[in-house]
Amino acid sequence: MNSRPRKHHSFILALVCLLLIGAVYAGRYVASGKGLLLITGKETLADFYYNRGMHYFGGGAYNLRIARANFTKALAQGGGHYPFAHLELGRTYFVTGDFSRALDEVNAELKDYPDHNRAYYVKGLIYGFRKQYIQAEEAFKTFNANEAYPTWAGYNDLSWIYFAQGDFENAAQTAWQGMQHTIAPPFAAWLENAYAVAKMNLGDYKTAEEYFLRAQRDFAAMTPAQWGISYSGNNPKDYEDGLSQTRAAIEQNLVLVHTKLGRH
Repeated sequence: MNSRPRKHHSFILALVCLLLIGAVYAGRYVASGKGLLLITGKETLADFYYNRGMHYFGGGAYNLRIARANFTKALAQGGGHYPFAHLELGRTYFVTGDFSRALDEVNAELKDYPDHNRAYYVKGLIYGFRKQYIQAEEAFKTFNANEAYPTWAGYNDLSWIYFAQGDFENAAQTAWQGMQHTIAPPFAAWLENAYAVAKMNLGDYKTAEEYFLRAQRDFAAMTPAQWGISYSGNNPKDYEDGLSQTRAAIEQNLVLVHTKLGRH
């Protein structure tokens, strides 16, 4: 007499379990963003993977492996093309010192999207770290020439390329040229420091002192997050130490300049 209710109870229990399992997987699907994409139609899967890659490349989390996997998926979903995905992949390889793969990705970006000017900036960095200074100079000059609203970064790194070659005159001139553009505080610190270092190496210690003091003031006002804008591909955990090291380097240069000026 009790067999039928037991079977009915077992069937309901099994159905509840299946519904619970389904709810868990559905929840994960929606939480991942994929379900929401299908519901709202606001993004494609390629968009989702690209945005997720950016999230893991300093946009809230930092995991290069996950970032790369998602940029690669964005490209796959886009049939091999997705704006800035090759560039961001290149940046992930650049920060780990894999300059060959980084350059391949940046060139792929420019092949698909020739007007993506930021790729020239990253290309300049890659060539600079490879000590291919002629190519780096060309890339930074292209970046600066094509920027609708010139930023300090392109001039700062072009100055670095000249400095690395011992061309202190052009290093100083480039940093000075960059400072003639409007720069939001405290980011002028980078160019002020570059100009001061070049002038110090040219023996103009008085001017070097003036601009080291300006850079010291601006770096003192800079937050770790602001410092990290110059190293956005690096782990945010390193920003505070990086800012401290920058401030310490300026203090050391000021001591050297004061010694040259006969001040102690």
